[in-house]
Amino acid sequence: MTLRSHHARALTRLSPSPSSSRLLHEWCTAQGTVGTPQYMSPEALRAEAVTPKADIYSYGILMYEIWTGVIPWEQLGLAQVVTKVLVEKATVQVPSHLPNAVAGLIKLCLTHDPADRPDISMVLRLLKKIKV
Repeated sequence: MTLRSHHARALTRLSPSPSSSRLLHEWCTAQGTVGTPQYMSPEALRAEAVTPKADIYSYGILMYEIWTGVIPWEQLGLAQVVTKVLVEKATVQVPSHLPNAVAGLIKLCLTHDPADRPDISMVLRLLKKIKV
């Protein structure tokens, strides 16, 4: 079994609702790509070649979820997520109550252009500066 298959099975088992499982199935079927649309980088949603910077984007979404308790665009279907991210160029609104270093890192990770996202070594350096 490939790593992708393991990942897809794990995501399906961990999905909190049938709609999450449906989204995963739709995306796998439509694109041949495994991923949860709410966590996928713009380049992954466009089915372009992805680099480690796509993982940085996903990490930014995960940080947002951890710090806010909210999954961005959780109630949207696949087509709506694609429209939000690719057509509207929407980004999540980082709440002002978050520590500045956390908010800054989330925003940096979620930039639409992968060239503008930090690499993992910069993410780690920035994480070490966060005091909570």
